[in-house]
Amino acid sequence: MFRPSFLLLALVLSMTTFAAESSVSEQWNAFLTKPSSSTYKPLSKTIQSCLVTKCHDDIIAGSADNFASLYKLLGLVERGNHFAMEIAFQIRALYENAAAPSEDIDRSIGLSASLEPTFFLELVQKYSLSDKALEYVAVQTSTESIDSLGQHRSEWKRRIQSLSRVSDPHLLSLRDKAISIVQREIDENSSLPDDALGKPSGTQSSKSILLGVLEDVPGKYQGQPNSRHVRVVFQWEGDVWQPFPANCPNQACLKVLPSNFPTQVDWTIAFDGRNLGQVTTHSPKAYDFYMDAGLQDITSEGPIPTIGQRAEEYGGFLSAAVFRPLVANSQPYSKDPESWKPVHLPAVLVASLRQQFRKQFPNVKNCSSPEENVARTWRYRDQDIEIHKGYSSNKKYVLAPLSLGGYRCDGPPVSSSQDPFSGQWFVIDPENHIELLGQDMWLVDAGDYNNDGKSEVIFAIAGYNKGGYELFYDDFKKHVEFEFSYH
Repeated sequence: MFRPSFLLLALVLSMTTFAAESSVSEQWNAFLTKPSSSTYKPLSKTIQSCLVTKCHDDIIAGSADNFASLYKLLGLVERGNHFAMEIAFQIRALYENAAAPSEDIDRSIGLSASLEPTFFLELVQKYSLSDKALEYVAVQTSTESIDSLGQHRSEWKRRIQSLSRVSDPHLLSLRDKAISIVQREIDENSSLPDDALGKPSGTQSSKSILLGVLEDVPGKYQGQPNSRHVRVVFQWEGDVWQPFPANCPNQACLKVLPSNFPTQVDWTIAFDGRNLGQVTTHSPKAYDFYMDAGLQDITSEGPIPTIGQRAEEYGGFLSAAVFRPLVANSQPYSKDPESWKPVHLPAVLVASLRQQFRKQFPNVKNCSSPEENVARTWRYRDQDIEIHKGYSSNKKYVLAPLSLGGYRCDGPPVSSSQDPFSGQWFVIDPENHIELLGQDMWLVDAGDYNNDGKSEVIFAIAGYNKGGYELFYDDFKKHVEFEFSYH
């Protein structure tokens, strides 16, 4: 909290030393209005001069407006503005003995580390921040109350994820030190409750809704058998679904990635609106492969729910024979109130879909044969547009995958991001409006996973070097994606 007895020094300086230049007040107004190199330089010079002359807040007059300006500055810092971050590092030295402003400045600097981790570490290095100061700044969060320890943990985990992406070789040692500080804070508080109700840390709250997928994971090495795991993918927060972090850029990220997931979860396994059983999973200490993002080990006894036989059609990019993925919910919600079922599409709807497909792909190239392998403009016919199994709901929404058949080139299409030869999923609303949902995916299941009376629809991502899941909800107005790479 801010206390009027502590005056923000740099905002109130009116020393005659700078009378020849613009006033300090004007410098601050200019910077806060448009933080840039031109407005940063004179303000930074003022602050640096004050450090040299040893000016102190107890001999400077000020007003309540100074604190409004401080809020604006720290707001810029928390949004990751580089100029504001550097000003904050410069100004914190003036307030080492003033508790309230110092705490608020350090909190904002800590939050900026989650958004701009590389620049944060550069500033730590540039201004020779002591280990003690780094230990304090690195664990600062936007939440003050111990009753919200769960929120602290969430921010610490996000900060570790951000810091793990720093790749500058000159910053690696400092990066690892900062990550170690934050991880130690998580470990030291691991036995404390997440909130005032005393929910145990690491285990999902009874109020939270986590969505995962029970998978049959192929062995990583020759002769290694498949193994069953649940991959944690989405969480219902407020009124939106949020993805868990998935796409790590390096091995350092993989080592700390499990800290972003709950330690233990009790799951209800669902398929086609039915409850198939329960499993309990536990998060590993680290991941070894990019494709492992979100995977948890099954620790419960008893049979693991399974549908059908292993098949390559469920194997995605690896094309391995695996069991069908099944949706896992941390709450016992498995019903499908919209009753999604396979459907035979009527001829009039097929014609409309093919027309929409042509609008989406007006120009297509193909080869006459793999041997020639020369792609030329191809005037494809309606019968070349293949309609695969469609699905419909009792709300009269329809899902249909379309693709072009007869690809005759040797190798993948030139544009894999817009590949008409790959399955393109379209949604048709009750008014017969047609929209493209996406490609390189297949329908896993549908169900009311947050118990709001509407069904969500979940697809498996199956593109080149990518896997994961995409969830559509609110009548396909919203969607969220959990995507990882295989190498």
